[in-house]
Amino acid sequence: MMNGRIRTAMAVVLLGLLMLAADATAQTGAEFRKKNRTRLADSGRWYDPGMPAYRIQYPALRENPAATVGIPRNIRGAYLYLDTLMRSPQVSRMFEKSDIREMKPRSISRLASYLYLVNDFNPVLFSQYADGIELHQEDTYRISLRRFSDAVYRHLREETGERGDAFYSLLYADYILHVKVHTVEPSFDEGQLETYFYRVTAEVVDTIKGRYFQPYERPALAEYVRPWGTSTIQFQYTPENYLQNGEIARERDEEKFPYRHMDPAFITGEGRFGMTPGQEAIIFLRHEDRLVDTDHDYYYLHLEPWASYNALPVVDGKVRDVNHIWSDSDLLSYGEWRSRFRSLRSRIVSAGG
Repeated sequence: MMNGRIRTAMAVVLLGLLMLAADATAQTGAEFRKKNRTRLADSGRWYDPGMPAYRIQYPALRENPAATVGIPRNIRGAYLYLDTLMRSPQVSRMFEKSDIREMKPRSISRLASYLYLVNDFNPVLFSQYADGIELHQEDTYRISLRRFSDAVYRHLREETGERGDAFYSLLYADYILHVKVHTVEPSFDEGQLETYFYRVTAEVVDTIKGRYFQPYERPALAEYVRPWGTSTIQFQYTPENYLQNGEIARERDEEKFPYRHMDPAFITGEGRFGMTPGQEAIIFLRHEDRLVDTDHDYYYLHLEPWASYNALPVVDGKVRDVNHIWSDSDLLSYGEWRSRFRSLRSRIVSAGG
């Protein structure tokens, strides 16, 4: 006979799923975007087809991930947990005081585990969900998942100690991939020739984090949820991915940038960041700066300086880590680096219970 507590818990979960399904259209549907086009355009979030800058196009979400058929039970449960927290007045009051430490250490570790699992399962889905919360924070949600998750990651980096930057890199990046660079193409924004980026096309040699993505060789309108395999991916960077002395990276509330050394494999003649065809590296990517139209989301997918300083070169089967993020050595065999990654990942995932 089913225990009363179990029945109650199942009822709460079912109620939550029904609630999410009911407001799914309000959160992500085309009608909301049509109705709020002017507001989205005024805030700079509506996509203009005339924009020259390269972005990846994804079909817009049509329902909350926790209510999506076919998603594994543990991923659905993690989304439900996160969704409930983002609606919580109590969590909102705690976060407004900027003191994540008011949460119990076990609760923070569980949060990190859930955030890692949903992002690893499908970084596109997670980015669209998190940015959907931003659109509805005023009327449905009480807190930004983007800001909240980063507060969790920063706290854990400080608590982790010696390998805190590796821990943060693992959590903060959407994708961690071993790639071989095929082409590097420069591009400029019209009227802003000083604002430019480089688009990289690379072969995915090994998938480390991020199990689903939109392969480059597939049309942009194709279904983006597909398993990893030997494929190519496109991403971008700017020369400013390597920072000069005194520069502050990406408006981080004057947080001290953790990395001091630029790897010579990525230093251009101007002393900035660059990649070259034939290069192998472990790269750390993140979706940023979402724009929307009625039916799609558009993202930059760029190298992330705050995650292991963009990339770690792989030379003759060895991973070079000049900032000693993952170990105290400059060089590790690829297998040993992978083992260190798995160890940190296990610590995060096991906290979810």
